[in-house]
Amino acid sequence: MTIDLRNVQHILDLLIEQLFAEESLAWTRVYSWKLNEGPNTHIMLPVVFPAFMLLHCTRLITNNPRLDMRRKKICSWLLHQRTQTTSTWNWWQTNVAERKTRPYPDDLDDTSCALAAIHTVRPEVITGGMLAQFTSVLCQSEQKSGGPYTTWLVSAEEKKWHDVDPVVNCNIAYALSLFGVTLDQQIEYLAQVFQTSCASPYYPSLLPCAYFFARMFNSVGPLAQEKLEPARKYVEDIVVSELNSARWNT
Repeated sequence: MTIDLRNVQHILDLLIEQLFAEESLAWTRVYSWKLNEGPNTHIMLPVVFPAFMLLHCTRLITNNPRLDMRRKKICSWLLHQRTQTTSTWNWWQTNVAERKTRPYPDDLDDTSCALAAIHTVRPEVITGGMLAQFTSVLCQSEQKSGGPYTTWLVSAEEKKWHDVDPVVNCNIAYALSLFGVTLDQQIEYLAQVFQTSCASPYYPSLLPCAYFFARMFNSVGPLAQEKLEPARKYVEDIVVSELNSARWNT
């Protein structure tokens, strides 16, 4: 089958126009995540994660001034969403009621994805100080020297928050790879876990878990990819199996 690149560009143009046309992308609501809490209930949660994905998924689209302007605004918005003293991010946007009614600590998943997303648009704004603080929180969260890392940025006394999640560690490894860092201990952990499972309590189905594994895999170097190859094959096989059975649960 021959793919006509003109058709691909046309589809991309239509998708970008749809992005700007969606009511959900109005400036005050663009970064809210829809959840179905009941059969007829739709709510908007003021979280930051969709902003990361918009920046990442449009990173290869060039020569679109309107999209470039939007991405720069999103990037600036994300920088203002971080906890200034630690340069870390939270699931919730700043200054929203949910910070008090449904509080979460800052976490390494949002922090890693934020740094990666900003790096795709404006790498120059990620300062040495921000990277030093990222390194510091990683050291505070490591299970062993070099990983894996716990999800939540809490004190050692808060045991209930000390879970280690493989998809979160994929996003940490991806962010580190963008700055030329690969940690053998963390890669070995991922290589082991993803040979038998591709799941996370923080993501609703197999698909996003596989996506973040693949993103990490394609960003690390050849030696790390060699270690991860059996895991990659496992993830590929279960994605193909799910696709063939049409059992996506999103």
